[in-house]
Amino acid sequence: MNNLLNISKSYINKCGDIIGKGDKESFEYVQALKAISNWRSLHLDPLNKVRAIVKRRLESSGIKYLLAQRLKRMPSIIEKVNRYDGLELSRMQDIGGLRIVVPTIDDIKKVHDRLLYKTSTLSLSNEKDYINTDGPKADGYRSVHMIFKYKSKKHPELAQYNIEIQIRTQLQHCWGTTVETLGMIDKESYKTGKGEFKTKRFLLLVSALFALKEKTKIPDALAKVSPLEIAKEIEDIDNELNITRKLQGVVVSIKEKKVNSDDNYYVLELTVKDDGKSNIKIMSFKVGTDSLAEDFYRFREQETQNLKNVSVLMIRSDKFINIKSEYPNYFLDTQKFIKELTKVSSINR
Repeated sequence: MNNLLNISKSYINKCGDIIGKGDKESFEYVQALKAISNWRSLHLDPLNKVRAIVKRRLESSGIKYLLAQRLKRMPSIIEKVNRYDGLELSRMQDIGGLRIVVPTIDDIKKVHDRLLYKTSTLSLSNEKDYINTDGPKADGYRSVHMIFKYKSKKHPELAQYNIEIQIRTQLQHCWGTTVETLGMIDKESYKTGKGEFKTKRFLLLVSALFALKEKTKIPDALAKVSPLEIAKEIEDIDNELNITRKLQGVVVSIKEKKVNSDDNYYVLELTVKDDGKSNIKIMSFKVGTDSLAEDFYRFREQETQNLKNVSVLMIRSDKFINIKSEYPNYFLDTQKFIKELTKVSSINR
């Protein structure tokens, strides 16, 4: 393998090919993982700069919002490489990601239009409306994705960085994070189509009722099914699998180091236990210590890579109290999901 500092598109694609072959015991595989981790860290600076642009536009909009930021988890990168045969890793669009959560569908449109303003360093390269125009997805996922190219002077060999911005409503957010929460509890990747059929069917049905509430398209598979039938099937599956009871029965204890007012980087480490008594460790880092946060993130990923019940994520948040709202899945918090499901089910029964 080449020197790890010599990161180019072709080199990253080669590393992706090595990861795709899956020979985890080989020296090349270990070196490829290190190179990909280094490449991921290069996205942090452009991600922070894009965040600053986005935040200015949001603050002048008058719209209530949550703004979340994360670097993609290494297990998710590897899974995506393995899932899409022939994927060039350098073209992966969501290594650096922002998520904007707003109250309503109308707010999504307003935010979307504000993000279209061009700058010399930022330009829109692709977008998907997984709410109406291009969606919902077959599994019920709903959100608007905008892919931006960010031009970096620091690393011209990479030319431009892909930064993904997701825009979703609070209702779409509680559904999406519940899919991930349930996946963590069951140790299944429902968000990538894996897992038990009836559980995935339950999530799809709930997505349809949520879409009806927001007066948007429902998944094609349910287009000819009445709201009454959808609500009834949700109830039947829940009675059989006790999904909502399972979600309600999880307790998470929070272990955190002292958080200072100027901390804004956090590494979350969730350990899901079979007895329902899970815990999340939170390590915080001050402004300007992003490289330390990234190093710690990388270290904890390596230390826990063989533990299926542990998930590690590095995020940035303006306020510590916002973290649970931005990433409720890492706190196994589905209260809003269950509350909203109860509302829409009663309306359609």
